[in-house]
Amino acid sequence: MLTRVILWFARLSSVLVCALFLAILIGDISHLPTTLQGWSGPFLLLLACFGSVLAWKWQLHGSGITLAALLVYVLTRRISNYVAVMFLAVPALLFILAWTTGAMRGRFHRTAP
Repeated sequence: MLTRVILWFARLSSVLVCALFLAILIGDISHLPTTLQGWSGPFLLLLACFGSVLAWKWQLHGSGITLAALLVYVLTRRISNYVAVMFLAVPALLFILAWTTGAMRGRFHRTAP
């Protein structure tokens, strides 16, 4: 039961976070970057959103993609406020928590027949 609650909180938060990011990206479409380095930020954040969507089916793999993309984003971009990055990481952390609690109960491990 706890795993399902965490999983649905993770799913809901991933939809909210990705919708907010896409709204910001679409709203700022007139100021799109022109260089490859300028595109790296939006690409990595889109990859993080893709990982959150992928985590609906594969919690651990999707979360890994999200957290890896956010880590590369933090390491390659000069940002002074990490609140937005932490906000994007919340769904991934919830998906990992759901996977962990499910794995402890044997829910996500398939056994041979």
